[in-house]
Amino acid sequence: MALALSPTYKQIQYLILHPTDPNYKEIMIDLYSEYGEFNHECCKVIFQNLRNSDRSIVKEQGAKIGKRGGLTAMQNNYYVLFKYWSANIGSETTVEEKLLVRELQNDWDGICGWQN
Repeated sequence: MALALSPTYKQIQYLILHPTDPNYKEIMIDLYSEYGEFNHECCKVIFQNLRNSDRSIVKEQGAKIGKRGGLTAMQNNYYVLFKYWSANIGSETTVEEKLLVRELQNDWDGICGWQN
C-alpha cells in the first residue's frame, strides 16, 4: 500500500486548501479552522493505528479532538481523514483497508455526541 500513514501537516493543509470536489469548497473554511496542528498530531496517531485490532488508541485520539473542539471538530477532522485516505489509497488496496477510516464511525461512537 502506497499510503503514507504519517502525512505531514503541509500535505493535509494542501488537501484542505485545494479541493477537487466542487461541493467540498463550501466547507473548506470549516475544515481548515478545525484542523490545526494539535488535531493533526491526533490524526497522525489515528493513521498510524488504523490497522491495529486494538482500537482504543484511535478512540482515545478522537476523544482528545472532541474534548478540544466538540462534535464539530470531530466531524470536520473525520472528513479530512476520510478525504486523505480516499485520495491516497492505491487500486491494489483491499476492500477491508479501504473501509478502515469508515470504522472510525464505530470507534468514536458516544464521544461528544458522535453517533454511528
